[in-house]
Amino acid sequence: MSDYWVKLYTEILDDPKMGVLPDRLWRRVIELFLLAGKLCTDKSGLLPDTKQLAWLLRLPADELEQDLNELTNTGIIQKTNNGWLVVNFKKRQEKSDVSERVRRYRERTHRKQYYNETDTHSEDHTNNDVTEAKQNVTNDVTQMKRNVTQINRNRLTETETDSEAAAAAIAQAGEKSAKIPKKPPDPLALEQPQEPKAVIDQDIGRLYREYESNFGALTPLIAERLGDLADHYPRDWISAAFCEAVTHEARNLKYVEAILKRWKREGFQSNHPKPRQNGKNPPQQQPEEPKYTPEQIYEDLYGEKP
Repeated sequence: MSDYWVKLYTEILDDPKMGVLPDRLWRRVIELFLLAGKLCTDKSGLLPDTKQLAWLLRLPADELEQDLNELTNTGIIQKTNNGWLVVNFKKRQEKSDVSERVRRYRERTHRKQYYNETDTHSEDHTNNDVTEAKQNVTNDVTQMKRNVTQINRNRLTETETDSEAAAAAIAQAGEKSAKIPKKPPDPLALEQPQEPKAVIDQDIGRLYREYESNFGALTPLIAERLGDLADHYPRDWISAAFCEAVTHEARNLKYVEAILKRWKREGFQSNHPKPRQNGKNPPQQQPEEPKYTPEQIYEDLYGEKP
């Protein structure tokens, strides 16, 4: 057995000998080429006699004999003493050397460069590969979309199942909680006095007015700091601290905070008059000596000893 393929040159399309053949003889020529490649291990192109060829091609011997005689007139085959010979088969089927391939490559390059000719077969093959690759990508994308759609459907089903299970659990928990008796309220907690909100708002408003009367404009930041002081110190302490700051000409909230911290640490002490309210000066009183020395004022204001 020889190779399972043979070389078939495209130039036979332009060969006058092949061009005048009817379709029946065209088929017969190709069959003879294939048999020569299959039977001739030496690539000689020598085929057996008519009887054996008829059996191989599953044809009547007389019909095949007539076709072979017609092909002999074209010079494609010759009849010999040993059978039928495919002319130039060995030459056509020989392996081409490197120089021959280089020559053909240069010839194709030359035609492409100077005559703008291209290898149609190669281009068609490339186009087919590109088309096939695009089709494969399209199929992959379509399959991927189907997979994503199926995954989303599965997730939606799982979510609905989880939601139903959660609703059932909540309903069951509600039934259990309804059966548990409620704990009665703590009477001690109810008896604890709570300062009315109106009173708290009134005290904060009074602090705001005192600050504006003695220190200046009230900003949102200062209002927030005054609210913090009201949460940690008594209202009368804050008013008295305002008086201390005004007396010592230290009209800033930092000094007021320092005084409140000292009173919280050492106890409340203040003999100063109440601050102005609603823009009116307090009643005149006999001036008293300052309670703190300059060193104490410095320490209250800056947090360190001079």
